[in-house]
Amino acid sequence: MKKSVLMIGGGIQQVDSAQLVKDAGYRLIVADRSPNSPCFDVADETLIVDGQDIESITAYVMRERKRQNITGIFSFVNLTTTAAFVAHACGLPGIHPTAAVAAQNKALMKRNFSENGVATPAFYEVRSISEAQQAFAALGGHAMVKATNLFGGQGIREVHDERELQNVMTEMQGYSGYQGVLIEEIVRGRFVDLNGIFADGKFHRAGHIVSEFLTEYPEGNPISPIEHIIRCPGDVSTSDLDALYDLFERAHRGLGTDFGPVGADAILTERGPMLIEIGPRLHSATCSCYMVPSVMGVNAIAAGVRVMAGDDIRHSELEMSQHGAAMTRLVLWPPGNLSAVDGVDEARALDGVLKLYLHKGAGSTIPEYSNSTQIPLAVIAHGATPEAAEAVIEQATMLVRPSYSEAQT
Repeated sequence: MKKSVLMIGGGIQQVDSAQLVKDAGYRLIVADRSPNSPCFDVADETLIVDGQDIESITAYVMRERKRQNITGIFSFVNLTTTAAFVAHACGLPGIHPTAAVAAQNKALMKRNFSENGVATPAFYEVRSISEAQQAFAALGGHAMVKATNLFGGQGIREVHDERELQNVMTEMQGYSGYQGVLIEEIVRGRFVDLNGIFADGKFHRAGHIVSEFLTEYPEGNPISPIEHIIRCPGDVSTSDLDALYDLFERAHRGLGTDFGPVGADAILTERGPMLIEIGPRLHSATCSCYMVPSVMGVNAIAAGVRVMAGDDIRHSELEMSQHGAAMTRLVLWPPGNLSAVDGVDEARALDGVLKLYLHKGAGSTIPEYSNSTQIPLAVIAHGATPEAAEAVIEQATMLVRPSYSEAQT
């Protein structure tokens, strides 16, 4: 029987990642709490369970390991702590659970950066409004305020007004509770997402993308950062890229997440490269399934899963090349109740469109935007040049037309 691997989390954006795992030659088990998980259509075996239920998933692997020849456990979403605990309990490849916990908690991660000399924006851990006010003042009355235990751009606000600070602190404490809140220096520059693979003690580069963020929408209304435009390869020099990857590797080795697929959110500033955060998983399907493979020829999904299954990597899957350019745009339609969305099939059929995610269809409500989880539409396109990729994006977004059940103001 071929080797089976267990993927924890099976949402709509993991479907193509799941298919790449199968294409790499593995039998796939998908665990998800929804009986309607879209990845279940791809899986060879399914497990309906909450991705945070470590005990149930561990019991499943203990029962089924021999029958299904389970050799690896991983997650492409924010469930890597579960994967680490289950792998550790079952004697399968993975990072240590304490490293996974530290990688999921912004405060623990930032402490580790500081202890290991990894460049990162200045920060303070606070648990009260008085501590927040002191930290805010120390940073010159401007700061990023972050919940320590959220992901995907949620629980982050840029604050420039002490009067606003208390309201934002209350919001972030509602997310983080006893874990506290980070008050972090605001840094400006070019944001770069990095992928990598650790195998046999060695670090392998696995592609990068460059992102642009909205922090106000509409203008004057602060929101958690929304990564609304992504480019590959982006305008990053060889020397800057070398510096970013060096920081990336050192950070993961220092944290203990130096095994298997890894990612990092970094920024190139006037003071040099800095890390915002890292994680023991690859970046989203947008990056890892579409943009990086189409432009750089790297199949990080397959390479990463091979490591997690205890197999040798195939260097051909990590060989870098150059094939044009790719772009992603997250489209923000006006808030309201959608009655219909037309033109989706036509947009998907355009030459150059790699993927179109429609997250909000007929019957959905678009709220006032506060974070990236509320975006209704994402389009990923490839072209011979950056300009050609952007032209495809423009055409696709013009074709997709939302209608509302009541007039929008």
